[in-house]
Amino acid sequence: MKLLQYLIFIFLISSCDSDWVPGIKVSSDKAEIDSFLLLPSPKVKGSVFLFGPKVDSLNCKLSEAACNCCRERLIFTNDSEFIAISYCEENESFCKGKYIFYGPQVILNFSNKRFDYILQKDHLYKSADRRTISERVNQMAPWIFVNFNCSEKIGLKNETETLFGFEDTVSTDFMVNDIANKGILEKLNN
Repeated sequence: MKLLQYLIFIFLISSCDSDWVPGIKVSSDKAEIDSFLLLPSPKVKGSVFLFGPKVDSLNCKLSEAACNCCRERLIFTNDSEFIAISYCEENESFCKGKYIFYGPQVILNFSNKRFDYILQKDHLYKSADRRTISERVNQMAPWIFVNFNCSEKIGLKNETETLFGFEDTVSTDFMVNDIANKGILEKLNN
């Protein structure tokens, strides 16, 4: 009888206090967790993932289908931060953010600052090509990824199954050094 009374008491308290109920709180610019994580989470710390819109399920790699602006790379620099790179032809766009786990999901919250690393070709005067860096504010909704298996290879995919990623062969250190050499890392950290 005591157990039944205890369960009823817990139910009444939880139904009155909606912040107590475990789950994800999502606003337009950030997702937060208000519960303990009991399920296994994807192993992403210190990894680099390359993403694209389709998977070649026979070879368990990203499809080589032609796309000019559909590749993304996520660099999970430590246990809570990441750097995202969007590729579009010869240009790159960089953004930093924080990630959290909710069971089998990894939720990415982006900062509002985005830096574009743009190749400017001079066709008129035939001078040397040059790179410029521009900053813009771009508010992005959180991205949510879950694990998926392809043969014995583990990847990440988004909820709508429009973006798939596998761990890349380049190291986190290599990518961070490349971003620093382009003059982007210092800007991302400010």
